[in-house]
Amino acid sequence: IDDTVTVTLTGKIIDEYGKDIPFASINAVNTKTEKEYKTSTNPDNGNYTFKEIPAGTYKVTYSKDSFEDDTKDLKITDENSITFDSKTVSNKTLSNVTLKYKLAQTGSIAGVLTGYNAGDKCILYRTTSESAATVPGIVLKFTPQDNGYFFIKNLPSGWYIVAKDGCAAPVPVNDAKGNFIGYAFANENDTYFSSWMEVTPLTTTPVPSTDQ
Repeated sequence: IDDTVTVTLTGKIIDEYGKDIPFASINAVNTKTEKEYKTSTNPDNGNYTFKEIPAGTYKVTYSKDSFEDDTKDLKITDENSITFDSKTVSNKTLSNVTLKYKLAQTGSIAGVLTGYNAGDKCILYRTTSESAATVPGIVLKFTPQDNGYFFIKNLPSGWYIVAKDGCAAPVPVNDAKGNFIGYAFANENDTYFSSWMEVTPLTTTPVPSTDQ
C-alpha cells in the first residue's frame, strides 16, 4: 500500500428508521501507524466527509449520544481499490452506517398539532428541567403529516415543547400566581402557547389537546 496516495470519502449515518443523525462523530484509526483521522456528520443531516485519507487499513468508529457505537473496517489500497465493511467502494462513497438506539433511555411523543397548515415545518425543543430558568435547546426540525399528526421516537428523557419553524426564541409564561406553565412563541403572523411534554423511557407522551 502506497500511503502517499490519499482519497476523499463521503458517507452517511442513519438510525434504525432511516433518519439522518446530525452531529455524530467518526474516528478512523490507522491499524499500522495508529494515527487518527476525525470528522463528524453535518448539523442538518447525517452526511460526512473524510478529506485526503492516506492509503492504509483503518478501524472506523461511529458514535453519538443515545446511540450504541459501531466500528467498521476500511482498507484503501489506491484510489480505485477501496473496501468498507467487507464491500467494494464505488465512487468513493461509503455505504450507510446504521446506529442503534439505547432504547432503555428513550421515549416518544405522538399527537396532532391543531391550527397546523400542511407543509409547515416544526421545531422540537428539549430541556432536562421544566424550570423557567432553563433555556430549552433545539433537538430537531421535522414536518408533520398534512393533518398535523406526528410521531417522534427514541427521544432521551426530558421535557419537550413544539413550535413552528421561523418563530422567535421562546418566552416564559406564568399563571396568575406567578407559576411557570410553558412558553409563548411568536412569528410575523401570530403568537401562540406551547406547554411542556414530559418524555420518560419506554412510554409515548400524548400531545396536549390545547392549540399548539
